[in-house]
Amino acid sequence: MIRKIRNEFAHDLDMDRQFGEEERKPKASLVEEYNAVAFSCIVGLDAYRENLSYLRARIQKPVFIAALFEESMTENKSRLHTVIAKHR
Repeated sequence: MIRKIRNEFAHDLDMDRQFGEEERKPKASLVEEYNAVAFSCIVGLDAYRENLSYLRARIQKPVFIAALFEESMTENKSRLHTVIAKHR
């Protein structure tokens, strides 16, 4: 079952292998496969947590918030002018 899921993801995602990375061979038992998958998930979630923490720190800065607000207002005004122009 794990191999089937892995194969579906491997064929659906358009990813290249890292330089020097060899194809992984199946583990000897289902428990070993589970442990390998669990380890990969934990490492991936840990990396995600770090990146999410970085993102949160960046988007909480007043400069970012002000720029986002300004960009949003500019887009909204542009759309509003487009709608008004169509109904004139």
